[in-house]
Order: sequence, then C-alpha cells, then structure tokens
Amino acid sequence: MVRVVNFLGNNKGKEIELAGEKHTITGKEELIIKAVMLECCTKSEFDDILDSLSKIGVVKSSDFNKKEIQAELPADEIPKIADIWNVKRISLEPESRTLWMQVLSH
Repeated sequence: MVRVVNFLGNNKGKEIELAGEKHTITGKEELIIKAVMLECCTKSEFDDILDSLSKIGVVKSSDFNKKEIQAELPADEIPKIADIWNVKRISLEPESRTLWMQVLSH
C-alpha cells in the first residue's frame, strides 16, 4: 500500500492508463483500505477513529470485536490515519490492490 500511496503522491499531474482509460493522477484517487486497530483500542477510541474516517471518506464496514474498519479514502488522506497511535496496520483491500498493482507494474 505504501508503494501505491507514494506513487500517487509523487506522480501528481502524470497521465496513466487506469482500468483501460486515460487518467491524470491527482493524489485524491479513492482507495479501499482495511485499518486494523491495536487490541488495546477501547470502544470509545474505536468510535473516534470511525468518526474521523467517515469525515474524510466512506466507511464500508466496521467491527469492534475484530478491531477492523473498511473504508474508501482519498490516497492523500491515508498517511494521516497511519499516524494515529492505535492503528496497527493499514492494507489495501483486494479490489484496490489488484487495480493499483497492475498500474505499478507498467
């Protein structure tokens, strides 16, 4: 995921082929991610992160018991949530990963 976010951030204004169409990179491309919180994350902290994510993107699902949130966010917002202390891991969900790995391989 770091490769994708860095690629988008470093290539703003560049034209690429995306899903068979020409696309100019803006850094605002929507990526579907899964954020996994630390086990010690309380319900209140989880709800705060959920609220924050819903303000910058679209929350697709959340599960406090698994400490997971799936959301669609602009690429340039992802590094900001990586700085939240109780976020353990952020990964691209399969549909985003497949698309962007194809772009990076060209």
